[in-house]
Amino acid sequence: MIHKNKLIFQISTTTSWILIGVLASIVFHYPLILSSFNFYPGDEGDSRFIAFILEHLYLWVKNKSTFSSPAFFYPATETLGFSDVQLLHAAVYSLIRDFDVPVLKSFSITIFVLNTCTYIASFCFIRFGMKLNLFPSIIGALIFSFNSAKLNLINHTQLQPLLLIPLISWLLILSHDECNRNRHRIQALIYPFLAVGLYHLQLWTSFYVAWFYTIILIFGLLVLLITDTARTYLMKFIKNNLNIITFASVIFILFLIPFIDLYLPILKEHGGRGFHEIDMMLPRTWSYLWMGHENMVWGWIPKNEFISLPMWPEHRIGIGLIFSCFALLSFSWALKGFFKVQRGWLGLRWKELRNFSIITPKFDTSKYFLLIGSLGVLVFLILSLRLNSSFWGIIYSN
Repeated sequence: MIHKNKLIFQISTTTSWILIGVLASIVFHYPLILSSFNFYPGDEGDSRFIAFILEHLYLWVKNKSTFSSPAFFYPATETLGFSDVQLLHAAVYSLIRDFDVPVLKSFSITIFVLNTCTYIASFCFIRFGMKLNLFPSIIGALIFSFNSAKLNLINHTQLQPLLLIPLISWLLILSHDECNRNRHRIQALIYPFLAVGLYHLQLWTSFYVAWFYTIILIFGLLVLLITDTARTYLMKFIKNNLNIITFASVIFILFLIPFIDLYLPILKEHGGRGFHEIDMMLPRTWSYLWMGHENMVWGWIPKNEFISLPMWPEHRIGIGLIFSCFALLSFSWALKGFFKVQRGWLGLRWKELRNFSIITPKFDTSKYFLLIGSLGVLVFLILSLRLNSSFWGIIYSN
């Protein structure tokens, strides 16, 4: 009887979070769905260009095109490096195109499918990877997958599906745990290999997403390394797992070679984007409050201050009142966690670590990954409002 009740509970909870995600995805993409996917996300600029890139990769899979030379740039060659490659999108798009679905319709269905999968991946990561309860897992997955900023900037469809980010994060946590559990197990090699592979898939899909994900984690890690306890642990971890770190580094470099081969010639010939090209799109303080005049909840707010923003449609990155409250709570927790690490708390038993190379059960990797991510986002937001153009020239023009 107990087993039966437990099974019913598991089925009901699984059904609930899946239905909530599907419903949210339908609301998010309702113009596409109501048109039977004959509408496509965004305008006639970026969106159609991305659709053409996906069609080019589909033809390449069919051996009807050269990978680095999209036919619509003829007679110019080696031009794919001027764009994100959209490799993950192309995989789903190609499967749909095999059923003779038209180009733009396949493109619309691809975005719908991948955004819905983003919700599933992010929920599973928060629920099972971060080990949070059902309600915060659903809320976190909804905010990550279907937030207002994504909807406002749906024209940039290369930035829409983010399902690889939670999967990479999950694999990083699993890699760390396996290294500390038993570095001779095969999982200690498989998890880093998969993490590196998915990271490069993200690079080949949308470079900007991978770039900012990396920057945020680096910011958070650097802040955490201010503490002596974190530095001590990191040195011990590297020493005890040098072979695995070397293996992952070699795989990373090998996977990076074709990426560099595609983009380096373009960079050498034409250079990177100048700061003046993106200065108008950099976030200002008002940007984090601007949710767009079409927003169902906050669209009534006078928009005079927002319209004065340069290229104001690109500044509709407001996160709303509820999300802001969650963010403030996260930042508050992150700062408290940082000071606990500073005093050697939060599950770090340094005296035991002096005698044993394996970490104590008190250490929760997911907690520290969340701490690094929260600190990284906090630092990123502070820097985005305080630093001058030279810093953002480095960050954004790469």
